[in-house]
Amino acid sequence: MDSFIANQKVTLVNILPIDNNTQHHIIPISIVAKVFDGEGSQILSDISITLPNPIKETLDFVVDNVYNQLLPEKIKDVRKVRFYYTKSDGTVLFSDNKYIIEAEEQLITLVNSFMNYDMAELIADDLSDIEMWQSSDDKQKISTLKSAFNKIAGLRFRVKYDNAYSTYWNKDNTGGDLAYYIDDITLLSIEEFEKLPQKFIYALRAAQILQANGIMDGSIVEERRNEGIISETIGESKMFFNSRPVLKMPLCNSAMELLSKYLYKNVSIGRA
Repeated sequence: MDSFIANQKVTLVNILPIDNNTQHHIIPISIVAKVFDGEGSQILSDISITLPNPIKETLDFVVDNVYNQLLPEKIKDVRKVRFYYTKSDGTVLFSDNKYIIEAEEQLITLVNSFMNYDMAELIADDLSDIEMWQSSDDKQKISTLKSAFNKIAGLRFRVKYDNAYSTYWNKDNTGGDLAYYIDDITLLSIEEFEKLPQKFIYALRAAQILQANGIMDGSIVEERRNEGIISETIGESKMFFNSRPVLKMPLCNSAMELLSKYLYKNVSIGRA
């Protein structure tokens, strides 16, 4: 499907259907359009399209920008435009045209990232050993940053803090240190997130980049291991893959090392 920036007009080119027998466009006597969002909700109904006289074999349809707006919590969505064509003999046909609308900024703090893309590129400039990141295009970087955010956001954190309190944090003052447990970091508001210690915010952002790099770098090895391949030779180079089961960690090693001092886990000990 084609993609367009949200809140813009979208022109669907040449909407007339093609006759499978003649391979020519069908010339209808009337056309009605409906527009649906990705959830299947109808956002524009029964719009009668004015046909030129005489009608040509090419006809475009413009979806106005008001029907291409995203809900605040969405980064992208689908639009389906269904056209109903009435032929001269009264037969009604229909066809669907689909396209994607997406926000101009693909990374939104606490929605699918800990930073926008410009900040990610800035922090990445400070990091070493991220060869896969450096050799990837913008689309792949953004995609893996989203995946990395989902993994990191699923962790629970314990952050030492000077003062402040949020209803989403559990205060702990044992041992003399004032600290907060963050069970779900995505529940914080932007204001609460920005009040977190700057070292912790930087660690989250750097870990997101390291994890994105790990996703890109580890996919080939994991795929080969899952396929049961022990070694692979390409030209004069040979790669060996450990066939033993590997301990599953939520993040790659470099990201885990960066966040380890902020992580906490409840451990229950009981008798069977």
